[in-house]
Amino acid sequence: MTQDGTTDSGQQPPGRAGDGQHEPSPALLRAVRDYLDHLTVERGLSTNTLSSYRRDLDRYLETLAADGVDDLAAVASVDVSGHLARLRAGDDRHPPLSAAS
Repeated sequence: MTQDGTTDSGQQPPGRAGDGQHEPSPALLRAVRDYLDHLTVERGLSTNTLSSYRRDLDRYLETLAADGVDDLAAVASVDVSGHLARLRAGDDRHPPLSAAS
C-alpha cells in the first residue's frame, strides 16, 4: 500500500469503500463502542472523560467515513495526519485547534 492509502496499482485496498459513503461502518462503530465500554468497565473513567473521548472519536469516525475507510486495519498514516490537519484547520462546526494542541 502506498502512503495515500491506495495499492501500487491505484486500486482501493480492502477496508476502503471509496464510494463517497459518509456514515461510519458498523465495524468502526463497534470498535469505538467496545473501546468506550472497556474504558468504562475496566478503567473506571469519569462520565465527563468518556463524553470527551466519545466526541473526539465520533469526529475521527466522520473523517474516516468521508475518506472511505470502513475497517480499522485499513487506516494509513495519511488518514491520521489528514485528520489532525482537519482538526488544526477547523470547520464550520468546530473552531481550529490551537498550535499547542
